[in-house]
Amino acid sequence: MTKTAKPQSGKNPMGIVSVVMLNLPFPAVMLAVDALGYMATAEAALQGLVPGGQLTSLAAFGMGAIAFHLLNGWLGACVNGARAAYDVPWPHAYAPTDNKHKILFDSTQRAHQNTVEGAVPLLVSFLLASRSYPAIALLCFLTFIASRIPFALGYMSGIVSRKDSGVFGYPLGKMPLFGLAVVTVVDAVVHGTDW
Repeated sequence: MTKTAKPQSGKNPMGIVSVVMLNLPFPAVMLAVDALGYMATAEAALQGLVPGGQLTSLAAFGMGAIAFHLLNGWLGACVNGARAAYDVPWPHAYAPTDNKHKILFDSTQRAHQNTVEGAVPLLVSFLLASRSYPAIALLCFLTFIASRIPFALGYMSGIVSRKDSGVFGYPLGKMPLFGLAVVTVVDAVVHGTDW
């Protein structure tokens, strides 16, 4: 059984005010935690778990980029597998209207496309955050990447509300990562730090 879902008025898609209100708390909290010195303490604790005792910004970003590459490759393979299984030829991005498996194919395609759509801001946030706190940034990034697996599997089930099983990646991964990116930028502006 497949089931579609419509955006809910006032909830999805969000207006710009909602987007700003959702994003503001994380930078504010991260700036406060950083100012109190807790961020450096957490980073040192995580660094202590790393063999050799130091995870550099480049190493953190590199490991995260490899994880994202593997996730994106898996999602692309899922779409190609769905093309064969549901008879959707190239160059169609989505199944033709008369395809009896339209919902299943389109849901698989959307799981991949949604991840690709958010890749640039996610990777930029990760790059900036890993400059200041590489271990925390990597942990947040990998948490979000891991959340994309239940998100994708839920979406690909054809019952699109199941994509919400990956929602934990936003408050535990993506949003704190954005907050860390803001910490890095504020530090650069206030203290003149550079790469």
